[in-house]
Amino acid sequence: MANEWPVEGSSGAASNDLPRLGSVVGLLPAERMGGSNATPARAHTATLEEWQSEPGGLTVVAEVSASAATVSAVSGRNVWGSFSTPADALIVVAALARERPESAELLELTGVRMLAYEPRRRSARAGLARTARLRSGGDIHKATTLDLSRSGCRVFTSDPGDPRNPGSPGNLEAGYQLAIEVDLGGGHVLAAEATVVRADGPELALRFTGLAANDAAEVDATVFRELVRSVG
Repeated sequence: MANEWPVEGSSGAASNDLPRLGSVVGLLPAERMGGSNATPARAHTATLEEWQSEPGGLTVVAEVSASAATVSAVSGRNVWGSFSTPADALIVVAALARERPESAELLELTGVRMLAYEPRRRSARAGLARTARLRSGGDIHKATTLDLSRSGCRVFTSDPGDPRNPGSPGNLEAGYQLAIEVDLGGGHVLAAEATVVRADGPELALRFTGLAANDAAEVDATVFRELVRSVG
């Protein structure tokens, strides 16, 4: 992942490299993410209302609106916040969430650490092995994810299905539509529609289509936990 991000007012920063006001923000309580026995934290979504960043991107202040339940759940806690830009970049920061006194549906996020700036896609991706099920060709096929992001995943199909069935995973080609379920852990199961981007024998590259904001936030939460775990 890239180590630098453009900031407002910097010579190389274009307006479409900055988070888009009105876009969906993913929020994940961070203090429960460490340790193999930790209970996975529930991801939340909010809407970006204001964004300010200091030169170098070391300090970020953002204001987001969210339901009163989300504000209550994350206020006063450290969170990972994921922001998207019109140029399809992803910015992820560690921040302290604080309820704004004037409204029960506003949060101020003060970021003090950048986890990622990915200028080529708005999805953090991690190598993850998760149990998956493909619904294709009228059957359910067992699979395992090889990596995962909110934009899609790669899976290894341990059940290629009937070779005479054109909808079986072993016979699929790019452009085929199917349904997938991925066990994210902690009782969270992602159910999504997907398009085959690449098919290489038992390995399929899939792109999620029409992923709901809450589902995307849950995927981000799973990926963030793995990124934090992998960097120690």
